[in-house]
Amino acid sequence: PPSICNWTRTSHHITNRVAFMLAFSMTWGSCLVMIIITSLAFTLKVTFNNDSKPMICLFGGTGFQGGAAIAKLVELGHPAQQITAFTRNPSSLQAQVLASSGVNVVRGDISSVETVEPHMKLCQWLFLVTFTDFSGQQVEQKQGKAMVDLAEKSGVRSIVFSSGARTGFPFMDAKAEIEAYIRSKRFEYVAFVQTGFFYENLIFKGGQQRFWYDSGSKTITLSSPFPPNGSVPMHSAHDVGVTAANLISTAIQQRERRYGSNKDSHRTLDAAKNKPVQSHTVRLVGDVVSGEEYAARLFEACQRDRQCHYTVLQVSYAQMTLESLRRIIPGRSGEMIADMYDSVINKGALDHLHTPDALAWARSTAPETQSLCEWLRDSGVQTLLALISDKQ
Repeated sequence: PPSICNWTRTSHHITNRVAFMLAFSMTWGSCLVMIIITSLAFTLKVTFNNDSKPMICLFGGTGFQGGAAIAKLVELGHPAQQITAFTRNPSSLQAQVLASSGVNVVRGDISSVETVEPHMKLCQWLFLVTFTDFSGQQVEQKQGKAMVDLAEKSGVRSIVFSSGARTGFPFMDAKAEIEAYIRSKRFEYVAFVQTGFFYENLIFKGGQQRFWYDSGSKTITLSSPFPPNGSVPMHSAHDVGVTAANLISTAIQQRERRYGSNKDSHRTLDAAKNKPVQSHTVRLVGDVVSGEEYAARLFEACQRDRQCHYTVLQVSYAQMTLESLRRIIPGRSGEMIADMYDSVINKGALDHLHTPDALAWARSTAPETQSLCEWLRDSGVQTLLALISDKQ
């Protein structure tokens, strides 16, 4: 730079020719070194700021979906330091445990763009999880679209969204509306993990136990509005995160093969944006079971677990009436959920998703989704025992 090199012109005052040449060569040599260092530093800064390593950001990092996604990403070789987890409460125990593993845990509330925006600028890959809203004010849809807009504004390349198939119920179709909105944008890559009824829902939901346990007879009673012999497609919430992580990791690898290594990707970003959007849709179905079959498999799993074998001697299933559901969940939310179950059970509202062809297609999109027995073996039984222990 001129400010560094201009002073060398004073060397003409040195009368000794040898000294003059020595000073001249040493000074310009120093200038050359400084220029090289400055140029290298600038190059490194550009590379780091743009794409030194792919930064993966996600919502729900302390929940089942986000937590499973983080664990799977690390397992697939993505360093925890390259993962940012948004959470409403970074000081919570779950958040602190996550941060101790090396994950960048930051405050980011999906209902507040201001809390997310500073961190979104560093994101290249985003796993978006929204939360079902029963207020009738389209809160979930508004929040999801706001995050999509922010991602687009911040230069996020790709989004994987925890979505849902269209059902005909406005509060359930918010995810389908957000999915359609994402498809209207020009991200490099978008993927949608369409979710359904979770295995977890019969054991706990929203932090609340969903079964009855009699410590005297050591019996468990499961309950839901579905008839005892009515088969329902299910999967685990854990598999949503695992599937999202697999999609993100595969997309990153494909991008690197297509455009080169990470250090060169800032040169290919503009070109990549001009490519047609790539999209991928997965619908999760791990098992199709009735309430009675769920109870039977839970009992079998307990018999194979040493602790559960002595804690649970019987498991049964009882159908919950819609009137009971309305009492358990008072207000507008209870009415909306009860009406949904009524439409599904008595009017076949979701039959189009449960045909043999629909289920076969779903299983083909995510063949590694856990069966009920696999989920019970890996985490379901231990979750059940933990809930029983907390009540005693």
